[in-house]
Amino acid sequence: MVKSSLETLIKKYYLAGLNDTAKWTVNLDAKTLIVESSTPNTLLITNLQLDNFTELVSCEFGINDTTKLLRMLNVLGEDINITATIDNSTVKNLILKDPSIEVQYVAADLKVKFYGYKQKLPDFAVEIVVDRDFIDTYILSKSALNDVEHVTFTMNGDNKLSMVFGLVMSENNKMLNTSKIKYLPKTLPGKDILAKPISYNATYLKEIFYANKDCDSTTLRISDNSLCHVEFKKGDVTAKYYLAGIIGN
Repeated sequence: MVKSSLETLIKKYYLAGLNDTAKWTVNLDAKTLIVESSTPNTLLITNLQLDNFTELVSCEFGINDTTKLLRMLNVLGEDINITATIDNSTVKNLILKDPSIEVQYVAADLKVKFYGYKQKLPDFAVEIVVDRDFIDTYILSKSALNDVEHVTFTMNGDNKLSMVFGLVMSENNKMLNTSKIKYLPKTLPGKDILAKPISYNATYLKEIFYANKDCDSTTLRISDNSLCHVEFKKGDVTAKYYLAGIIGN
């Protein structure tokens, strides 16, 4: 397979080091590779699917050091072959090779917990258009206020949905005087009202958007119970992200 395709898939869950562990499931009959992962605090869950995957046999295994795997992939050429060492139906090693180099990566024990999102999705009150302009604005805003931990979605004084970096509330629910960036995102018709402010980890969303900058336009969906869901599609890769929010801030 093409190494860069595998690296792109990995980086969509690795998110610059936010997720270092993952469960990989190969279904050779369906020609799919499904990767499930979660940040250590489980606030962000990622589900990836790569279609037309014909490497390996049907199996599942853990990756517990994605940082190392990416470094090992870096020494290989662009055209690679992937096989696995399997003992008693357990994947022990991944063998990745190009015409002149072979690397062996030790797979993880699946007794280690790997999280995937299995619940039924709720109804979403808000659906924001995520296009290149939105992604660029988000990344620039987060970079401008790099010390800001949360981004908040809330209704402004004109009852329009706003995305705010730097919004901090006091104990008596009053807005503190802080440096802020406010943005009015585009929304789908009738999907632009939140019952209460909801905040998310701003770095998590930044890395999600950065890893999917090349994808087609999509929507970011927010439910009143604080779940944020965004799904990207590019070629054979579908990337789904589920982010838990904080009511208020």
